[in-house]
Amino acid sequence: GKVARERLRAVLYRKAARLGYGELSDFGSKVAASIFKRFDPDKSGGMDFDEFAAMSRELGELAPADSAEYKKSLSSSDVHLKTEEHVDPNTHMKRVKVMGVSVEGFVARYARKGSLGTDAALLGCGSLDDQIQLISSMQLELDADAAGR
Repeated sequence: GKVARERLRAVLYRKAARLGYGELSDFGSKVAASIFKRFDPDKSGGMDFDEFAAMSRELGELAPADSAEYKKSLSSSDVHLKTEEHVDPNTHMKRVKVMGVSVEGFVARYARKGSLGTDAALLGCGSLDDQIQLISSMQLELDADAAGR
């Protein structure tokens, strides 16, 4: 009855806190950012079509057919973009150039899409220290779950 519901609620709150309520943990965000940096060799802060296509191919995913398809997919999804503003010296009009997905948008993509662990393993991202930290944190979570039973 009531005790079982309270125990279930406590377990769900603990699990939700560890998972970040649908957001990536700090560790997950760092791993996603390291994947982004790997595929942003020009360090523009925006993953353009060519960079995104290279990442997709390395992950064995179907890349967008061309730059137009990539830009269309960006505009149709709620993703944070890296932009640059330029002011035309003759007309004084401001122009905004989309550089691609920002690192924030890329991290948020993994929060929605999932598969960060799989992609990181396929790409060999994360240092040995990162992998040890991940294994240790997983062991602590398992220990906490076992103790909470």
